[in-house]
Amino acid sequence: MDPRTRLQSYESRLEFYSPRQELLCALDYSSKDSEHGFGIVKAAWTPDNNYFVFSLSSSGGHQSWHFPTLFYSTQDSEIYTLDDYIEGSGISKGDFTLKAPNEVLTSVLREREEEVPVRFHLDKLVAKSHSTTRAMICADANVIKPQN
Repeated sequence: MDPRTRLQSYESRLEFYSPRQELLCALDYSSKDSEHGFGIVKAAWTPDNNYFVFSLSSSGGHQSWHFPTLFYSTQDSEIYTLDDYIEGSGISKGDFTLKAPNEVLTSVLREREEEVPVRFHLDKLVAKSHSTTRAMICADANVIKPQN
């Protein structure tokens, strides 16, 4: 490969729209140098269509073991990160599995670099989240630039 050839950036912008095709919000994971942002690894709606789940990977290869995994809730128009609900270093599997009605199966990196399977019921997380975690509000066509 010619060293002067620049590889295309692997960074993402994710947009959420209402049923009337109005922009609710956008998550911009780009960085100025294309090496400190995030790109989407996998994204899918849960079988009940109430949650949109997506996993990310660092564009610069930083923390290559970590795949931040987030979800958008149609009930409250908020975006939550699964890392807020775990004990361990972070989500370590970008290729999550979805089960009906809104269950996410993935893995967490624990002490001694042990990967442990975890299961999340998103409806239960959202029900108890408002007092325990911080979510990003997806409204008013805001462009959210999450901390990279």
